[in-house]
Amino acid sequence: MSDRLPLFPIHVHFSDGNHWTLDTELELTQNLEWFDSDDPEEEAEVTDALGRRVSVKIECFRMLRLELVSFPIRGPLIFVGSSGASDVRAFRDAAHAISRVETIDVSNGGYGDHGWDADGRLIKFVLREPGPPGVLQRLFRVVPAATVELRMLDTSPEPEALRRVLIACLVEQTVAQAAALEAMSLGELLGSVPISA
Repeated sequence: MSDRLPLFPIHVHFSDGNHWTLDTELELTQNLEWFDSDDPEEEAEVTDALGRRVSVKIECFRMLRLELVSFPIRGPLIFVGSSGASDVRAFRDAAHAISRVETIDVSNGGYGDHGWDADGRLIKFVLREPGPPGVLQRLFRVVPAATVELRMLDTSPEPEALRRVLIACLVEQTVAQAAALEAMSLGELLGSVPISA
């Protein structure tokens, strides 16, 4: 599945209370005919099967745009290593994370299956393999290396799972009591986790 394609069925929620569920692209174009979800005059919100916002533009029964609305990955970013709560790594933002992460750690699974951004959306480090070497790389026999990217996964946010990880981490790393941490908001918990250097 593409990172940009929504998952059917598509739900169109109109401001007058009507709700349409459309199972295919053909149903979408036949029912909406002329429609742009980004136009405020439409007074409708479009979501996919996972509840993610979708941008749709249809003109004269032709699909011009059908993609997920992108959300920026919002820091801090939280990853749990193989040692569990004692191995939680927090990064200020995506740029900070990518600058600190090494390809060998990503390929060995050192950051787990996924992490979370500040909104509880699942994110993951992935390796992008290099393209063929350029002229100068061939001339100087430089082998292109894989690079680390950060991607948002196509799943529903898990803010409660993130809360549990943060509470376990803070109980293990500080003298804080679990009950006191339970009373804190997600934002307060995120602010209490030390950022990786």
